[in-house]
Amino acid sequence: MKLRGKLLAAPLAIAVTVLGVAAAQSWMQQSASRHDAAELAADIASYRTLGQAQSALGSANAGVYRTLALLSSLDDAQVKGFLAGTRKALDDLGAQLQEMARAEDQPELRRQIEALAPQVATYAKQVGKAIELSAVEANMGVAAMKAAEKTYNDLSGAMVALSVATEKAYQARQAEANASAATRDALFGLLALLASSVAVAGA
Repeated sequence: MKLRGKLLAAPLAIAVTVLGVAAAQSWMQQSASRHDAAELAADIASYRTLGQAQSALGSANAGVYRTLALLSSLDDAQVKGFLAGTRKALDDLGAQLQEMARAEDQPELRRQIEALAPQVATYAKQVGKAIELSAVEANMGVAAMKAAEKTYNDLSGAMVALSVATEKAYQARQAEANASAATRDALFGLLALLASSVAVAGA
């Protein structure tokens, strides 16, 4: 009976050790998966917000040119209504970008996002001035609109660059997560081997 116990001791010790290591590995993998899922959700939210921002900016710019083209046929109330709507849309866009910056955990991306909101405010002032001047003299409005168009182009370019940077950051996180998973698996494999060796030696 004692001999049988000794014969069973080593396999039992190995099984218990391997199961313990496997349980620890499973817990670590689940924790990493939850973390990865949270980061993926944040990336998706960033892409969605950037897409909405680009769409809102493009719509505002198109609306300004459309209004300038029709300005002579619009009354004062219609012009004021358009300006109020455009300012609100751009103010909402600026607030959306500020919220996105607060949620961003990477300093460089946060800095790029934070730089966009003041440009949106500048653009809003410029298009307002361009429309007001166009109501007085068309050529003055066209000249004022050149500054607004430059700001718009700068904003559009910055948003595209931010989209690219966000994509690169996502790829870097994925590569880091894959490397961490490979290292973690190798470490647990080595730990299981060492623990099994100790268990056999002790048995």
